[in-house]
Amino acid sequence: MLSVWISFTPFTSEQDPSAGGNIVNQLGFGTLLILCLAALATLVNRQLLKRLVSPSYVILGVVLLFSVLISASPASSMRAMIFSIVVVLAALTVMTLPRNMSQIAGIIGSGVLLALLFSYLGIFYYPAQAIHPYGGSEAQHGGLWRGVYDHKNIASAVMAVFVMIGIFTWQSGQRWIGITITVLAIIFLLNSGSKTSGALLPVAMVYSVFVSKFKAPVFRFVVCLLPLAILFTITVGSAVFDQINGILQWIAPGTTFTGRLDLWQYAVERIAERPFAGFGFEGFWGTPVVTNADQPIELTWDVRDIVHGHNGYLDAVLAFGLPGTVVIFYVLIIKPAADFARTNWQGQSSRFANLLLSIWIFTSLNACLESFFFRRADPVWFAMLLAVFGLRLLATGQSKLSPDR
Repeated sequence: MLSVWISFTPFTSEQDPSAGGNIVNQLGFGTLLILCLAALATLVNRQLLKRLVSPSYVILGVVLLFSVLISASPASSMRAMIFSIVVVLAALTVMTLPRNMSQIAGIIGSGVLLALLFSYLGIFYYPAQAIHPYGGSEAQHGGLWRGVYDHKNIASAVMAVFVMIGIFTWQSGQRWIGITITVLAIIFLLNSGSKTSGALLPVAMVYSVFVSKFKAPVFRFVVCLLPLAILFTITVGSAVFDQINGILQWIAPGTTFTGRLDLWQYAVERIAERPFAGFGFEGFWGTPVVTNADQPIELTWDVRDIVHGHNGYLDAVLAFGLPGTVVIFYVLIIKPAADFARTNWQGQSSRFANLLLSIWIFTSLNACLESFFFRRADPVWFAMLLAVFGLRLLATGQSKLSPDR
């Protein structure tokens, strides 16, 4: 958990684990892969793993492999994909090793507290790395906190997740650890200056409680997906359909989602070129497909300098094509919603289910404005994986997670 939320190279300019010249990352994630495989093979119940793994994961693996093979640089794409898979295994290991709810609260709470302390250490002792500079290409972010993370948008999303975990830890009996996490995470979130995470955090927390009030699984499932359907329609829908954009501009004149509308329109146009196969994993943004193309004069962003499309769902279509994105959407969105709809826990287990749902709602909504699906060691991606595997674990009815064991 800490290898992602702190990284092996905090306060450095190179945190990409797939970077070819970083021996620390290579050794760190290589060791992490071995430890995760060993733990899953020897310490986790085999029947539990069988229930967690479904045919959809196998299909997803085929989609990922195909996307690597058709990318502009299969070798670099494969290297990046391996690191992404290591992070997936790390999330699976974190969720399956604890023996009961108390251990889960203790492990996650302690890990989050350490990650927070590292970020605050950076603010006070390494401000040049932990605080956005006032110059450079993103001078508008000058003075905003980012801690051990590359960007304030990532830091703010992580802090929002930490707030949820802090409240859960507090409710789980570890009062002072939970209060400390919650207070520190809120202060950091406010200083990151992110309006997106600040707005989505209360929505996710309040809505998860609202969803849990429904008893019928069908209603739970539909209500779980409602916020994502609304936000996706507002964001991507505004980029595709003039009618939706017209309604948006009538309600909130001048709204462009910080220039993202232009970027999404460009992405939709390029998707039309290869709608079924896509451009391959990491085969679009930052590659000659974009960098060697002419910059459309009507765009407010220079697409040749863009790292990602600021929308995980559109970026998934660009990389994996429409059929592959359907598989990814099923695994990351439909299946977790169905898993929560089937849960019927009480007490501490119910609080854990609501925590996972809050994180899942937050990250799925955040993906409408940022891009992190299969993005190597992205901490927001890791948080979503914890929610996906945790909800799957609860849906299996595994008795080991009951509070009396």
